[in-house]
Amino acid sequence: MRGPAVVMVGIAVVVGAVTIIGGRYYMERGGAKLPLQAAAPVIQNVNTTTVVAASQALRFGMELSSAQLKEVPWPADSVPQGATTTIAEFLKGPEKRVVIAAMDPNEPVLRVKVTGPGEKATLSAIIAPGMTAVSIPLSETQGVTGLVMPGDRVNVMLTRKAEDESYADVLVQNVRVVAIDQIIDQRNERPAAIRAATLEVSPQDAKRLALGLAIGNLALMLRKAGEQSAGAIGRITAKELLTSSAEPDTTASYGKRTTIVKVTRNGKTDDYTVLSDKNQDKSR
Repeated sequence: MRGPAVVMVGIAVVVGAVTIIGGRYYMERGGAKLPLQAAAPVIQNVNTTTVVAASQALRFGMELSSAQLKEVPWPADSVPQGATTTIAEFLKGPEKRVVIAAMDPNEPVLRVKVTGPGEKATLSAIIAPGMTAVSIPLSETQGVTGLVMPGDRVNVMLTRKAEDESYADVLVQNVRVVAIDQIIDQRNERPAAIRAATLEVSPQDAKRLALGLAIGNLALMLRKAGEQSAGAIGRITAKELLTSSAEPDTTASYGKRTTIVKVTRNGKTDDYTVLSDKNQDKSR
């Protein structure tokens, strides 16, 4: 009895060993490689260069030096237009360059946001080609003064009082505010009473605003940020504003204020006009 038992134990040991060795072989050479291959990341070679960026917040009028700049890695095929690759190239020469558009840390320093070497940070440096700047006087009661900041876009409304016809009209639309009084910094966050606003307009619109100032008062209408549609325009006259002295039509808000009630007596029907509570005709 002892001999067969020993043989059976030996066979079991051999089978177990073969199973363990076969499983390990499969895991190492076959099955284990599939998940690893599927999970392996695809590495793409990207050609990079450097771009000069702000190392701190830059505001209008600041003179630039190497302490305010840094070189950051950037994909070579998507360098922003007007960017410079090295600080040495950007600051070459003895003349200073000045910020004319606010920038945040790590933002690329583009040519349109700084002056040329030796140029001053003046209003003329930020006017787009083919455009001009016009200042219009304002008061605290005109439009949205005190809430408009450089960089906002506005419409300009003319109001004119005259014996023949008083009216309000929109003269120009979607123009950029480049300065409030003497503040040009677009990141200025301190509202103030505005005495004048400087707008970037076309030469033709500059003439319209000059004529508007001569015949009436101008007010700013602040536009929603990013809005491109022209919006409603058209002159509103005093006659249209006060078209009738009668009771205003409230139908749009409240419905009809009267209703017709039919009353039948002895086979005869009469109509009566009465005040209506719930805008429903009543009949009996």
